[in-house]
Amino acid sequence: MRQSITIFMEEHAWNIKKIIEHYYSRKNRIYFWGAGEIGTAFLQRFDPECYYIAGAIDMSTEKQGNLIASGHRVFSPDEAKADVIFVNGTTIEADVYRFYAMRGERRKVIELQDIFHGKSLEAIFKDVEIPYREVQKCR
Repeated sequence: MRQSITIFMEEHAWNIKKIIEHYYSRKNRIYFWGAGEIGTAFLQRFDPECYYIAGAIDMSTEKQGNLIASGHRVFSPDEAKADVIFVNGTTIEADVYRFYAMRGERRKVIELQDIFHGKSLEAIFKDVEIPYREVQKCR
């Protein structure tokens, strides 16, 4: 994993925590798209107790159903009942939007690079309004 991602995560930890707290307090189900190094590092850093983030979403059937090093379960995109999805990379962000749009569904997708490049919390929060939900725990 590129060290710069973990450095950016640390530099922007306060904002990332605020975003997670905001959506968790609204009972939204939060996931990270990708169960690789970056997803695992994100989950270990921001939810080491598997409390706020329901798990990781990954297209790899070999990863689905397993626990990753953070202790979070890996779900298929169809299995995860996601309201909010963190992603790393604009290509992935577009793929996630397209995946759910093809199903006639909307998800709040938060691109880490937007946070790293200074997008305000207000702008992040108002992009897509999502409903209150029952929280799904990661295990």
